[in-house]
Amino acid sequence: MQFTSPLSLLLTLCVLSVARAHVSVPITSHVDVSRLREIASVDRARSSSLRLASKIRASGKGGALESRFKNAAITNGVVSYTIELGVGTPPTDYKLLVDTGSSNTWIGAGKAYTKTSTSVDTKQAVAVQYGSGSFSGEEYTDTVQLSPHLIITKQSIGVANLSKGLDRYDGILGVGPDALTKGTVTGAGVIKTVTTNLFQQGTIEANALGMYLAPSLENGTQGFLSFGGPDNSLYEEPLRYTQITNTSPASQYVGIDASFGFSGLELDVGGDLVGLHLLETPILNSTAGIVDSGTSLILLATEAFKAYQSVTEAVIDNATGLLSVTNEQFDAMRNLLVNVDGVNYPLTPDAQRFPAKFNSQIGGQPGKIYLVINDLGSHGESGLDFILGMYFLQRFYHVYDAGANRVGFARTQYTTQNIS
Repeated sequence: MQFTSPLSLLLTLCVLSVARAHVSVPITSHVDVSRLREIASVDRARSSSLRLASKIRASGKGGALESRFKNAAITNGVVSYTIELGVGTPPTDYKLLVDTGSSNTWIGAGKAYTKTSTSVDTKQAVAVQYGSGSFSGEEYTDTVQLSPHLIITKQSIGVANLSKGLDRYDGILGVGPDALTKGTVTGAGVIKTVTTNLFQQGTIEANALGMYLAPSLENGTQGFLSFGGPDNSLYEEPLRYTQITNTSPASQYVGIDASFGFSGLELDVGGDLVGLHLLETPILNSTAGIVDSGTSLILLATEAFKAYQSVTEAVIDNATGLLSVTNEQFDAMRNLLVNVDGVNYPLTPDAQRFPAKFNSQIGGQPGKIYLVINDLGSHGESGLDFILGMYFLQRFYHVYDAGANRVGFARTQYTTQNIS
């Protein structure tokens, strides 16, 4: 990803003179089958760390060496999505994990940082703790190239001199709210994310990020990050937005208010199941939660999880930590509805099913049906009562519009496909 020829530099300068509505950059999935056995427990640990981090920020006691952030993709991810970008002039290429639940961008876990003429050492220490993974080092500013059309000058990045728990990758691209960086860099306040800087430098028209994640059963499946706003070629219906929740701690992340329930009546129209929702069975009343690409499963507060388990007649499988159902029970399952501002986003039975291909890797039995809905590990009314993780994001297009303080969703070609 070298953009150093005179012609390419001239073209880049011309492109950057006009802000773009959006620029889509490919991201690539990586299936880490060696770490599937702990998927449920690691997701719960991440949710616990997110709540702890919010308390530390609220107390004002968090410092660069005391911050608590958890990125499950570091220590255990069914599917991690990475982006390749360049840092420096000329750029050195790095492969970074994409995370909506954190906002620090840093490198040095794998490939070492190469200093160039645009590298500036701020002399400020940076440290972030990710549960069983972490990094510490110094904060630099440098030129970051996400694509030929997305070049950021003086982007603040962490350069690790010590990191652990991040295998095979070079660091993290944190694309959550800017405020999540508070307390991670000594002597600094809030660090601007790449999306914020692209907007403030006039490269994109809005401080917004679209995310498209295709369901992945193999390494190399492509998704896209759309900097500047949604890419309407990647979804099948108009986006519907909701405001970021006012309820803490969910409000500190990409947080929304939503309720959950089962559709009670469905009609087969032209081969497609259409939920009329006339007899909807509620399992979680409207409450605050978050959208998080660093979580694999869909997690519900303990009471709601038990209600889900009761309706589906699922049992906890001790070997995997996941819910399991019989073939007959699965055939009787209905859409799980995630209701956001009166709009239902249906998770079909197939969307609720863990990919059967990986049954043996999670310690399960071939042919057995496991589910991706799991226990958050905390009771309701905590201010963070659900997490819509990767298995939700692989079924719906998602937009985090930081400038308008809102979140958007739309159906994609994968919403109702049978994949698992």
